[in-house]
Amino acid sequence: MISINSLNKTGQIIVHTSPDEKINDHRKMHIWFCDLDNNQLELTSKIMLSANELARVERLRQHEQSRFAARFVFVRKILGNIVDVAPRSLRFCNDLNGKPRLVSPNVKNEKDLNFNISHSENLLALAVSFDCELGIDIEVVKYDVDFFSIAEMNFDQKSFELLRAVSPPKVAHSFYRLWTRKEALTKMYGVGITIESPNEFVPEFQSLYSFEFSVEKKEIVGAFVFKKFNNLFKDHL
Repeated sequence: MISINSLNKTGQIIVHTSPDEKINDHRKMHIWFCDLDNNQLELTSKIMLSANELARVERLRQHEQSRFAARFVFVRKILGNIVDVAPRSLRFCNDLNGKPRLVSPNVKNEKDLNFNISHSENLLALAVSFDCELGIDIEVVKYDVDFFSIAEMNFDQKSFELLRAVSPPKVAHSFYRLWTRKEALTKMYGVGITIESPNEFVPEFQSLYSFEFSVEKKEIVGAFVFKKFNNLFKDHL
């Protein structure tokens, strides 16, 4: 498992180191990171997957199938453990904004369980909360990218100018920091990356965090956002 100390230090977020770790504080946000290549599945694990999930796995190329199956199993194990339901029995649906929701008996404390997933290459991030909306995004850093062309097409003017102002050695990480923040915000609302300026949808009460870590030789940049109506707006770049 992967641990991000910078998120733990916020006092509002707990980064778990095991999928079997119990949740004792329902007031905080909970995040798990997983290297899907090091999360080997037992042959019996696939029985947890739904027919739709199995079909999605089988449509992929051979080398991608194990990662995608591991993703489904990992998420089912964690959510099943939280709501005390067998992972295989969990059912999911999409809400009106296209966000995945868990369809199961009432969760602990009678609060709605919300979750969000991000998957980049072999890295998976799962965020869970009980009393707020949330969004998470991670991206494996690639340097052979035309950052300014992509930014010009997808970023609002303010974000594009911020990227143009940074020194060349910092362009890649600055681009991914802006991209993941944009994606996490839009995932929280279920409106998609095509929104010209997600800042139009930023509520008065939310927290937005950027973070970075590495796994072997890969650099990962991510962002996590949540909206709680009893919190003042905070922005941590």
